[in-house]
Amino acid sequence: MTRLRIGLIAGMISITGFISIGIFKPTSTVSTSFHVSRSAATTFRVLTQASNVSSYFVDASSIETQVEGDEKAGNQYQVTYPEDGQAVSVELVGFQDLKQFAFQSVSDSKTTLTTYSLVRDTKGTQVNVSHLVSPSSWWGRSIQPLILGTQIERQDRINFTLSQLIESSPESLIGDWVAVSDEDDEQLFTFNSDGTADWKVSVEGQVFPLTNIYWVRESSVFPEQLDLSGFTTGPLRGLTLFGIVDMTRRDTLIFDAEAGLANDDRVRPTSFSASTVTYIRIR
Repeated sequence: MTRLRIGLIAGMISITGFISIGIFKPTSTVSTSFHVSRSAATTFRVLTQASNVSSYFVDASSIETQVEGDEKAGNQYQVTYPEDGQAVSVELVGFQDLKQFAFQSVSDSKTTLTTYSLVRDTKGTQVNVSHLVSPSSWWGRSIQPLILGTQIERQDRINFTLSQLIESSPESLIGDWVAVSDEDDEQLFTFNSDGTADWKVSVEGQVFPLTNIYWVRESSVFPEQLDLSGFTTGPLRGLTLFGIVDMTRRDTLIFDAEAGLANDDRVRPTSFSASTVTYIRIR
């Protein structure tokens, strides 16, 4: 009899604890991370490319694009998983260029905010992934701790897929670059994701800014090509800089170019010469 009472008391305590989780713990957090040897700019570009969105839903039976634009933040998708056939509405939110972004997933049973945060280090980039899960019912909140292991295993597979994509991708130009030179002049390049760039050259304290010029990169050839155009002032007005680049080292841009008439790239260097300039990424 005593054992039966003890068993009943233990059972009641377990049930009470189970219900209490659903009532008093409305959210759960799952955290994972992975590391890549590429720059934060390259990592961020690959992670936010619309063409790679399927990598975030490895077990999905279907992914349908609802809204997708150049701004990226606000992109929306409908994802269906085979285990329950339930449609999940997914939106890209919390977009901070080169720093972090998040997917907010909403279904009938729960809302999940998955945040990807990038941290630069001396060996590449650390990507921290955090899931904030908010089940819509007390029952869902109660069983959430029991399925955390499955969610971590799924995210680990996603992380592996993403890391492979990043490591195999060419280094990104997006960001700020400063020239490394023994000369008195200073150069700063800023490449933007919309295909525009700013180029500032400082000589003896006098700054010569070239803003809203255009860049086009071709990574499928060797050496890679980088063309700059849209110059409206100075000696490059109306001309195009036909260049070659070497970006095989992380956060390093080696650039050589010659100016010529638009659509006539015969002046493009075939190898790096004495006029080559090396830039180091500062952002």
